[in-house]
Amino acid sequence: MQPFPPASTQPGDLVSGKVKFVGPSHAWVDLGTTLAGFLHVSRISSQHVASAADVLAEGDEVTAMVRRMEPGSRVVLATMQLEPQPGDMLREPKTVYARAEETLRLRREALPKVHDLVSGTVTSTSPSFGAFIDLGSGLTGLLPIGGVSASPVTDLSALVAVGDEIKAQVHDLVSGRVESIEPSMSIIDLGSGLSGLLKKHDVSASRVTNLGGLMAVGDEVKAQPGDLISGVVTSVGPSHAWVDLGTTLPGFLHVSRISSQHVASVSDVLAEGDEIQALVRRTEPGSRVMLSVLELEPKPGDMLRKPTTVYRRAKKTLGLRRDALPKPGALVTGVVISIRPSFGAFIDLGSGLTGLLAIGDVSGSPVTDLGELMAVGDEVKAQVHKVDTQVCQLGLSTKVLESEPGDMLRDPKAVYARSEEMLRLRREALPKVGDLVSGRVESISPSLGAFIDLGSGLTGLLRAQDVSASPVTDLRELMAVGDEVKAQVTRVYTGTCHVVLSTKVLEREPGDMLRDPKMVYERSEDIAESRRGGFEDLLAHIKVGTLVSGVVQSVQPYGAFIDLGNGARGLLHISQVSMERVKDLGAVFARGDEVKALVLTCDREEGRVTLSIKKLEPSPGDMLRDPRLVYATAEEMAEKWRQQLESAP
Repeated sequence: MQPFPPASTQPGDLVSGKVKFVGPSHAWVDLGTTLAGFLHVSRISSQHVASAADVLAEGDEVTAMVRRMEPGSRVVLATMQLEPQPGDMLREPKTVYARAEETLRLRREALPKVHDLVSGTVTSTSPSFGAFIDLGSGLTGLLPIGGVSASPVTDLSALVAVGDEIKAQVHDLVSGRVESIEPSMSIIDLGSGLSGLLKKHDVSASRVTNLGGLMAVGDEVKAQPGDLISGVVTSVGPSHAWVDLGTTLPGFLHVSRISSQHVASVSDVLAEGDEIQALVRRTEPGSRVMLSVLELEPKPGDMLRKPTTVYRRAKKTLGLRRDALPKPGALVTGVVISIRPSFGAFIDLGSGLTGLLAIGDVSGSPVTDLGELMAVGDEVKAQVHKVDTQVCQLGLSTKVLESEPGDMLRDPKAVYARSEEMLRLRREALPKVGDLVSGRVESISPSLGAFIDLGSGLTGLLRAQDVSASPVTDLRELMAVGDEVKAQVTRVYTGTCHVVLSTKVLEREPGDMLRDPKMVYERSEDIAESRRGGFEDLLAHIKVGTLVSGVVQSVQPYGAFIDLGNGARGLLHISQVSMERVKDLGAVFARGDEVKALVLTCDREEGRVTLSIKKLEPSPGDMLRDPRLVYATAEEMAEKWRQQLESAP
């Protein structure tokens, strides 16, 4: 398998996998993809679980709900929302998995409406984390410790006890998700990926004054990934620290995000009352703000030696990091500075940059203990396959440099010596958009798709939604590992040698792949040739400023992919939807929606088209208020934009 850009997996999806590691606080789950599933002990059951090992064991097959995707890192999972009754995961987990789809459907049907008053009873508490509230109808709410009061709470059990009743009002509902709840003192997470945010004084998301003078009462809370934020450490444990950011949500800093060099315990670096600066990695609505400091170190280990200097130079350091970031596909050299045997290695790439070589990206053959393969101080060559500019995160891969799976296990130095040649050969072997290719199924992820071995060290991704024009519920019912597949290339990422495939475009009638895939393959040459002609004809007529129509294929947090027909696909970035800020793209588009958009760029070789709708808005925000108006005036607005483009100097 090779890593691919985010595809169809969404928060709220059900996924299946096999437990490959269990510790007291979490379990790792093999989902059949390059990204492993991460199941925290607090997300196993709505009743207290002392250790994940009390419920799960290595080799167990599990079904879980996706809470969120962390590209290049992990898929965060939960099973507690799948319990028909609180505690079922402790009593009969197999029944929970068997009834997962039905339970999740009933949960969603039971969701409260806007302005409903909901009551619940505390079923369990974690003094330093929060309380779980039974809301009835199988719904469980989370009252995190950071949402109890604007003043720090060190022990929730002093305020809330098992059996206490809590009342709250649903204030807003967006795309099926409770966005905010107004109790007297709580934040409620309603499960199934749903979370409620308590706004103090009934409706206001106000901030209290920050000790650093950075925030004032009345400021709007906008903790975005990549932001620098200040706060005061309120509690420190061996594995993490909680930080008061002067907002309703507390900051969470894990020990692994303090320094690019190994930190044995957070208390070795931080103490209660310390004022710190950190980078926002992401915000978990109604729960916490995930922080990181290691990207702010001018040199690896500076947080261990002189943290105050790190904070003082944070803005400058972050700017230099972003300027020095390599592009996806670049070959980089670095030195191993720390290793986590079952997770990955951190590589110092110079210029203050650190890359993560995840254990799944080391070799095409399984790696069980990375410490047996490399050591601190070793020099490594790898390809950059993922770049997150905002948070300065780099994902690396040595697997793509192997001529044969397992070369990294046998002779890593030989892999590094041949790395430039291997990348050149990979790129020369890349097919073109529209080509018909054959390969064998390497692995299958039911929710993501199938990875196809195309030979010459290339792997193609056949996403679940690209298999057939008719819905595919379980890809494993259509194909198995080892099956031969024919598909058409719809996207090529030259830098990272990624190939995206489709068999849907080879169907004469929607659903042919579900009824008789062999027949589809037999007819594929003729169909592919006609599709290729249509695809090339479509791209030949598309240029900057062209008005196109299409159907929403998938909606991601960062944008929507639009099917333009004949295998062509365009990306509508969230920033190009409206002149007004779009907070949740899922509230604007759904899969299957018909849209009109303006072409901003068109890369004919890679089949890449970028789109914009905001340039078609008669007035800022029209797309959010009245999309039909935007589409009705699209021709007129597109012509105006083209005229402006032509008259520009």
